[in-house]
Amino acid sequence: DGEIVVSDGGEGECAVCEEYLPLNEIIDRFEPLVHPGDPDGPHRAYCSSCGSYEATGGTAVLVEDVNRYICFSCLQDFDIGEVSSCEWCGERIAGNTEDSFWIGCMNCEGRMGHDKDD
Repeated sequence: DGEIVVSDGGEGECAVCEEYLPLNEIIDRFEPLVHPGDPDGPHRAYCSSCGSYEATGGTAVLVEDVNRYICFSCLQDFDIGEVSSCEWCGERIAGNTEDSFWIGCMNCEGRMGHDKDD
């Protein structure tokens, strides 16, 4: 196992053997088995910067070495405190979830969208 070089867009390769690694495999290699401080909690979140849906559960992954979430699709990084659940649908979001009960997130339309459909 060599160092993995990740580029914007979720592409990666091994720095030693130059093997191509798809986004889901990169996430699987970096995703911790246990979330520090929340053993049952998720280790991934959807990225509010790029809104990528390329990986179930999101592309922002807690990287233990730096103790930050990094989106492996757009390479945006987030402090652990910047990751929380959407107040309407409950999905984990890396980035601003303020007012998400009303306006939702990239996965839902929030209360306004729900009321609009009624």
